[in-house]
Amino acid sequence: MVNEALFRKRRRVNHEHRLFIEKEIALAKKSFGTTIKATNIPQDEAGQIEMAIRESLKDVGLQGGSTSPFGRAVKSSYDSRLKTTTSHTLITSIGDNKPSGSYKSLTPEDESHASTNTRTLVKVQKQVVSLVAMGKTAALLALVVTFCVLLSSVGTVAAAGKTGRITVYWGQTASEGSLRKACESNLYSTVIVSFLTNFGGGKYKLNLTGHSWSAVGPDVKYCQSKDILVLLAIGGGIGKYSLASKADAKAVADHLWDLYLGGRSKSRPFGNAVLDGIDFDIELGSNKHYDDLARYLKDYRKKGKKKVWITAALQCPFPDRMLGEALRTGLFDRVHVQFYNNRVCSYRAGNVAAFTQAWNKWTSSLPRSSVYFGMPAAPRAAGSGYVKPATLTSMVLPIV
Repeated sequence: MVNEALFRKRRRVNHEHRLFIEKEIALAKKSFGTTIKATNIPQDEAGQIEMAIRESLKDVGLQGGSTSPFGRAVKSSYDSRLKTTTSHTLITSIGDNKPSGSYKSLTPEDESHASTNTRTLVKVQKQVVSLVAMGKTAALLALVVTFCVLLSSVGTVAAAGKTGRITVYWGQTASEGSLRKACESNLYSTVIVSFLTNFGGGKYKLNLTGHSWSAVGPDVKYCQSKDILVLLAIGGGIGKYSLASKADAKAVADHLWDLYLGGRSKSRPFGNAVLDGIDFDIELGSNKHYDDLARYLKDYRKKGKKKVWITAALQCPFPDRMLGEALRTGLFDRVHVQFYNNRVCSYRAGNVAAFTQAWNKWTSSLPRSSVYFGMPAAPRAAGSGYVKPATLTSMVLPIV
């Protein structure tokens, strides 16, 4: 009798949660005139989903049927209540959807790398509803924190009749879910597997915290079947890496080609899955010979059956201290400039002129279509540099 009573109570509570979810979806539809079904909402996660929806809708101005897509900044306590970890690498870049594969830098948020396919971000109104209706797992619901910030940016782009793309770094916490789950969300055009934390001197280490390597290969293929690029990030904020010579750079290029790209090796971590490219996230060690590494990767690009993407994550002071020489090779498909953790060029009151000057320097020194503007997607996604959505849309985006 006790168990039956508990079961009935839980079923009643879950039913109430589902009614709440359906009500919020109806309010969002009323606000934007969208038609998206609520599907695949796990009953056992109804409580967390309710909290995520209640907070995310309120934070982007949808609570109570408001027609404004811009609301308060995301509460810094929100992601902690979901018990999730927000990586410092969560950034988004937005670009024009140009069939040629070139992307003009328009707006920011979560360190990015767009893709060659022609899929585009849904407009802000559908993005909000899809986050509500798609029934994400608890790990993926944490992404609402990211996209509340993103929506402000995409809203501006959508209003101008333009579209954008999202890239996410994956691989540093088990709570984020599998790579396949990230791609199943239909929120990304590129996923960057992170990180190869050790390289150079013949020593290599792949660090995918909380994830099994054996599951990554099939997931890579699944993502690529959905026209999602999958890159490998080398470097990062931890680990030990450097290039001692041209020969060392050649050895690292050979390693990347044989184990992750189009080469062949008996010890490929992801089996026969072939990644789409390499992201240079160089924050430690020496800045020597990364230009050589880019050249050697380009040589492999010529030999392969498909394009090898070469991208870079850079600090906003120009030129980048670690990759300035490498950028002069002209071999990078795009760069993602981090306008955070650098007071000299981050956007903040009293520093607008310096911020604008830094942005203009990047876009005048490199092909503008290859320069992406990156900012933290949540307050705790970086040590400093977070900008509230309202400020982002009204003050920052007009500059970039």
